[in-house]
Amino acid sequence: MKNIFATLFILFTSPVFSQVVERYEAYDVDTQTVYYTKVDTVKNVILEEGTFVKGFRSGVWTSFYPSGKVEAVAYYKEGIKNGSWRTYDSKGRLITKVKYKKGRMVSAVQARYY
Repeated sequence: MKNIFATLFILFTSPVFSQVVERYEAYDVDTQTVYYTKVDTVKNVILEEGTFVKGFRSGVWTSFYPSGKVEAVAYYKEGIKNGSWRTYDSKGRLITKVKYKKGRMVSAVQARYY
């Protein structure tokens, strides 16, 4: 269990040493929704993307390795962790799967068997 928390903490707080730009895009059709993208401008790759609704993280949030492969997929509902969170290694293999309901962890599985 400690490994899962440590992995999630490292993945979501790891520093990036190149130039990173954060973009926020809102459209006139729906002013409550803002699309967020974090981009490494040196390597020209997306590092994180997701959506804010009424100022809260909402829906699917995806983090990427500098190589462009998926690092983590997380779900939010009104800024609260909700649904299945998955972390992957740099080769795209599943490492952990954690389920949240209304911000509380319901189950956790460490799936790294290789």
